[in-house]
Formats: sequence, structure tokens, C-alpha cells
Amino acid sequence: MRLVDLRISHYKSLSDIELTDIPPVTVLVGCNGVGKSNVADALRFLRDAVSQGLDHAVSTRGGIGLIRQYSPTKPFQISFDFGFAEKKDHSNVARYQLTLTSLREGNFRVERERSEWVAPTEFEFDDERHEVIERGFKAFIAERNAKGHINLRVDGKTEALDNERPMPLDALALGSRVTWFDFGAIHFGGVSLRDFILNFRFSAIYPNTLRQPAPPDTDPILKENGANWASILRNLKKTSRGKQAWEQVREMMQVVMPQLEDISPQAVGGFIMPRFKVRETSGEAHLFDPSQISDGTLRILGILLALYQTPHPSLMVIEEPEQTVNPALLALLADAFREVSERTQLLITSHSPHLIDCFEPENIRVVSMHNGETRISPIHASQREAVKEHLLSLEQIMSTEGLLPEDA
Repeated sequence: MRLVDLRISHYKSLSDIELTDIPPVTVLVGCNGVGKSNVADALRFLRDAVSQGLDHAVSTRGGIGLIRQYSPTKPFQISFDFGFAEKKDHSNVARYQLTLTSLREGNFRVERERSEWVAPTEFEFDDERHEVIERGFKAFIAERNAKGHINLRVDGKTEALDNERPMPLDALALGSRVTWFDFGAIHFGGVSLRDFILNFRFSAIYPNTLRQPAPPDTDPILKENGANWASILRNLKKTSRGKQAWEQVREMMQVVMPQLEDISPQAVGGFIMPRFKVRETSGEAHLFDPSQISDGTLRILGILLALYQTPHPSLMVIEEPEQTVNPALLALLADAFREVSERTQLLITSHSPHLIDCFEPENIRVVSMHNGETRISPIHASQREAVKEHLLSLEQIMSTEGLLPEDA
């Protein structure tokens, strides 16, 4: 499954932004303060709302008043509209829409929630192939109103639901069980959509965090700041799938640090301390701890671990991967982004002309701000044509006149 389009209205500075035909790798380019991080946080908000509850997602961001775009008159409604596809050809597109309304005293409610998806209703076990065969696919549309009541349509026909209590006004219906008399229990939005959103990952890794000793961590997912990277590395080395992922990371790290032989997490005084094993041309080996490794090397390592972690994320957001990294090594990261995008969709924010030059114009979206509102657009047609005709590179354009939005 992939995210194929999105529209977000009145979330922070995102007055009304739209991304269509989202590629496997999307790079958001723009000056500081134009709202690139707000796009990332809108996706994080959706993940948090599904995983920890809508009230938690709103509260941790300071309340509905701080995430809603400011209006001097009537408060805006925050709305999200996401399109997903099961396959690369964008067949079987699913949709999820959510609208939030502010109430008095900092409260809020779900004004509307709607999902469209296709799912099987019949299952058969194939004895020869030892797998479950899905049949009887139907088109579902589930809609929840401001009072928490859910309406279900199956192949265009409204279906009777069991007499269930209305949804809480400040809770999502997505993923909740809906009892349909003719079939049994189904999940609002479908199971695969909920799982896809739950598997969104975010990476904002900085070297000083990676240098800090950390206690053992049983969480199989790399934290957003990379604080548990030593435990993640130790766990990777315990499984065949993890070893394969680590080998990919190690091979790329040897481009950055040619004498690197291995990184071994070791237990030291209740903490997990990674040791970098470096072998000189003479054959002599030395061990270094993270405090002796350069900022750029550590940051590349953290980003690669985020990319190749198992289980693989469905979508990953990486903010400004070029920070502290030698520009000559950004092509290495770009290669990793392209390789990983075969299974994990990537959204990257960047200021780097060197990194931008590693991608095609179709991968780039220009982010700008007008009158306090964030706008996102493809690159201007004239600049796309100049790159296509090899008259200028993206790096040259960005370093001179700057990338222009399509509507400039």
C-alpha cells in the first residue's frame, strides 16, 4: 500500500495544501519557516491519533487551539483527506477523510469521518499452497457523523448495523469494529489501512543523541531521535532478516568509513555501548566508541538504520538528512532512499542543492509561504524543461534563482 494523494486544510499553517501523484520518494524543498515540518507533523498527528487516541494526539500538541489555523472570526475546521493504493499502479484506491471541529473551553469533536475501501468477504484455505485465498471482494463506504453514529454501504447498498453505542465524540472510528448483520464484524476503514498508518515512522536523528549511553530497550522500532539505536542494532544481529539488513547498512557505511569492519553493541554497567571495530591496512584492529566518531558518520549511520530497520516502515519522514553530512556523501544517501523506496515510501525535507540534484524534478515539491499560509507545488514548468533538456541541473537552479513553484 502507498499514499497516493493528500489534502490537508487548516492544520497549523497548512491552510489548504494538496499533493497528488505522490511518488515513492518525495522531497519537500523550501526556506526555513515555510511549513515543511507542519506537513511532516500532519502525518505524525494521524499516526498518533490512530495509535494512541485522538485526544492524546491533540493534547500533546498543546490542544486544538494550537493545531488549528488561526482565524480572527469563526474557528476553522481541521480536515484531512488521504488517498491510498494497494499496488504501484494505483489500483484499489482507498480513502480516509477526517474533519475536526473546535468546541468551547478547548474541547473538540469529530465532525465527520469517512472511509472507502475494498476488502474480501470470503476466505478459503488452499491445502496445496498452504495459504488463505481471499474471495468475494466488496466495496465498502463507512461514514461517521458528528453524533458518533456510523452508516455503512456495501457495493452501493446501505446495510443494517447492530444496535451499537455511538462512538465517543473525541475518538476515531478508524479501525474500530462495526457489526454488520449480513457478515459479522468488520473494521472501519479496513485492517490494512489502519496497519499502514500505524507503521508510519519519523526520523530526526542527531549525533549527540547517538553518543549517549542508553539502557537496553525491548522496543523493536527505532525511536524518532535514534536513542535506542544500540539495542536496535543488537536485535538486528539476532535474526537472519536482521543480519541481511545490517549487512546492507555495513556495506554503505564502508563507503563513508572504509576501514570499518563492524559495530558491536556491548553491555557495560547496565547500558548498551556500541563499539566501532576499525582495521588498519597493516591488519591491526582498533575499537572506538561513538564519542570518537565524527558527527557526519554518526548521522549517516542513524539514517541508514532508520531506513533498513525491521519490520520495514510503510512510510518514513526524514527531515533535513544533509545536516552535518559531507556533501560528497549525499549521493550515497540518495541511493539508499531510492533502494528503500521499493518497499517504504519516503517523504524528505531538505535545503541542500547537492541532495536535490540526486533526484528527478518529478520527485521535488516546492514549499513556500504567502500571507502566513503554506503552499506546496511542483517545480515550475520552465525549470523542469531546462533540467530535461540538460541546460541546467537542479543544483544549479536552486543555487542561483532558486526553485520556483508551478504557479509562480
